[in-house]
Amino acid sequence: YDGTAKAGSDYRSEVTTITLAPGQTSYTHAIRILSDKVREGNETFSVQLSDPTGAVLADSVAVVTIVDDDGGL
Repeated sequence: YDGTAKAGSDYRSEVTTITLAPGQTSYTHAIRILSDKVREGNETFSVQLSDPTGAVLADSVAVVTIVDDDGGL
């Protein structure tokens, strides 16, 4: 979900199904950050996990910070 960062201009938004193997407790997923030539400072957006099957989510929302990636382009 957008915060100060906006989907389509600061990061690529997507819906993904994640499947963990039995006993697996973590997963890494890359989110594409989109650069432009506008100096904006740090920006944030959130990632939400939902509808777990056979598991309990300790925390279903994570806040992501994009550290100023635009200034020197």
